[in-house]
Amino acid sequence: MRREADTTTVLTLDLLDRAAAATRGALEDVLLPHELSLEAWRVLQVLCQDGAQSMGALGEAAHTTGPTLTRIVDRLVSRSLVYRNVDPGDRRRLLVHPADRGRDLHDRLLPPLREAEAAALAGLSGEEAATLRGLLERLA
Repeated sequence: MRREADTTTVLTLDLLDRAAAATRGALEDVLLPHELSLEAWRVLQVLCQDGAQSMGALGEAAHTTGPTLTRIVDRLVSRSLVYRNVDPGDRRRLLVHPADRGRDLHDRLLPPLREAEAAALAGLSGEEAATLRGLLERLA
């Protein structure tokens, strides 16, 4: 006997997906003129926030898989936003570092990205937005 899907869960997932798509679109509008994808922004943000990372740690922190991460890092390296070098503690590993140019771009883009996010959440009170963030952190 097959069990029917709970329509409340499906609806909740659909609403989450639609809200994420709208928010993503607002953020991509800020990033597009700088030729950055949201995924590339995440990589740059992790590096600027946390410093040099191995590819494995960077992929985990940026929620990006190996082949995709390699393409993103290659593009960021070609634009001189990040650079790679050998880990002095383990010469078999590469570390990815934010370049000064990448840090500058990150610092310039962070305020308009925060504004775009705030605009996407403008229909919520400050308390509601904080509650939403807390709930999403628990789900993630």
